[in-house]
Amino acid sequence: MVLESEGCVFITGATRGIGRATAEFLHKKGFSIAATGRNTHLIADLESDKMAVISCDVTDERSVLHAVEEARARFGGIAAVVNNAGYGIPAPVDTVSTQEVANLFEVNVFGAHRVARAVIPEMKRNSRGIIVNISSAAGRIVTPNLGIYSASKFALEALSDAMRVELRPYGVHVVLVEPGPIATSFGERSREELRRVASRLEREDPERAKELSRFWENGLGLLDRFRKDPHSVARVIHRALTAKRPQPRYRVTLLAWAAEVGRVLPARITDSIFSRDDVLFRFAKSPRHSE
Repeated sequence: MVLESEGCVFITGATRGIGRATAEFLHKKGFSIAATGRNTHLIADLESDKMAVISCDVTDERSVLHAVEEARARFGGIAAVVNNAGYGIPAPVDTVSTQEVANLFEVNVFGAHRVARAVIPEMKRNSRGIIVNISSAAGRIVTPNLGIYSASKFALEALSDAMRVELRPYGVHVVLVEPGPIATSFGERSREELRRVASRLEREDPERAKELSRFWENGLGLLDRFRKDPHSVARVIHRALTAKRPQPRYRVTLLAWAAEVGRVLPARITDSIFSRDDVLFRFAKSPRHSE
């Protein structure tokens, strides 16, 4: 088993969704947990002897270092990290400002990097540890209107693939979890971002705003057919943390597996598929099959 009894599991973005579900699940399994996030009042009820609720803004290095030190003081060290903090902007690339792209990368990529750098020296000294980076099916294949989010997850995948080999000699494992569609507040945040971009587009290009809204109405209908609850991701994370030899990647939903198939198809084929949102419409509106 990779995760030893000493130390805790440090989870970012633990205030809701996958992060909270993972904190609760691992806590029930007997692990000590540092549940971190910006809005800690949302998880104040989780505080207990083996569950520390700690404020942490992954975009602020001082906040990250302070949270890591607090977790160490509480539990004696950090045995594992789950880099879960993240959000998406579902919009065409040219409709998103460079500053908005930078803000997204600050959380999805640089935040994970800050946390990893804060804990890796300790893991190297102890010759053990595991870093679980929560990626996405969008980190393996790009779809229209998700280019910015995919870019951040492709970056996270690249960092993780390099770190996995670089840290192996020190006994530190790096794992990617690719959930696919999960029923969490991530979707709510994405809808907020979509409404903000669509509102801007309505003033600049009304027809394109309608196309974007229609695409996502159909796309979200498709995603709903395969959506799982966040505890399904928590169980996969637990499997990775307790595996004798963790896999490089863990996938949770059928769409996450489909992304692996899609990424090896010729670009002409995927371009043709993704350019036809009527395909999404027919699939989303067709009778549900058993999953």
